[in-house]
Amino acid sequence: MFVSKKISGKAIIISAAVVFFIAFALIRLFVCTANTPTTAVGGIGKYSLSAASQSAQIRFLEQFGWKVDKDSCESGEVTIPQAFNSVYERYNEIQLEQGLDLHGYEGKTCKKVSYRITNYPDSEQQVKANLLIYDGNVIGGDISSTSLGGFMHGFALEGFTEEVK
Repeated sequence: MFVSKKISGKAIIISAAVVFFIAFALIRLFVCTANTPTTAVGGIGKYSLSAASQSAQIRFLEQFGWKVDKDSCESGEVTIPQAFNSVYERYNEIQLEQGLDLHGYEGKTCKKVSYRITNYPDSEQQVKANLLIYDGNVIGGDISSTSLGGFMHGFALEGFTEEVK
C-alpha cells in the first residue's frame, strides 16, 4: 500500500527558501568570519594581542614598556571605513610597521580604548595610548600626543628603554 500526498507549489517554494537561507547562513559563518590573530610580530618581536578586559589591555601596553593611568580609560566604538582614504592608508602604514593590518576589517565596528601614558619620555605633553580592539584582540592602535601639532607612532618607541617594574 502506497500513500501519496500532493505537495503544493507554495510549500515547495517555502522549503526551497528555508534551505537557501540555512545554506547562506552556514557559508557566511564559515567564510566571512574574521580570523582575528592573537599575536603579532613588530619592533619588539612577537607580542600578544589579547585585550578583552581592562587588565589585559594594560598588560598589552606593558609589553612595550608603557605605564598607564587605569582611571583615565576612555572607550567608544569606531567603524573602520569600507574604503581607505590617504589618511587611513598612512595610519595603516603605522599598523603594518608593528605587524598589524587594518585591511580585512573594512566596514567592521571595533572598540576604541584610550589610556593616558604616565611614563612617556617627554612629560611636557599629555600622551595617550589608543587601542583598536576587535573580538577581544588588538587589531591596531597608536601612541599619540593630544597637543596641537603633536605626534603619532606605533606602540613601540625607538630608543625608549625604561623597564617595566
